[in-house]
Amino acid sequence: MKGRQEAETAGRRLLEKTAAALELPPEVALDAVKLALVGVGELRAANHRGILSYAGERIVFRCREGLVTVCGERLRLAELSPERLRITGRLHSVLLPDSGADREDGGGRHAD
Repeated sequence: MKGRQEAETAGRRLLEKTAAALELPPEVALDAVKLALVGVGELRAANHRGILSYAGERIVFRCREGLVTVCGERLRLAELSPERLRITGRLHSVLLPDSGADREDGGGRHAD
């Protein structure tokens, strides 16, 4: 199992270096999530991998890097497609996945 993780990490580093050398955006080359916060009322996400939970105060969605948790008031999915999603409402916080970790326990860091 450890050898597989090391190979995946090495492969990811190679992709990152290649993308940088070719000046490709990470969301294109590495299938990384791209988040755009528009004021305190909207969050846009490209390259998501599905909604895990949805309530008026909390929405959790999956991305390649792990889980993203959005907390706030009157949250709703204003747009949902296989490529992108848009959350509206009064956003209080966005919990981001730890960099480079495949965490599904909700662990991460806040972007308040």
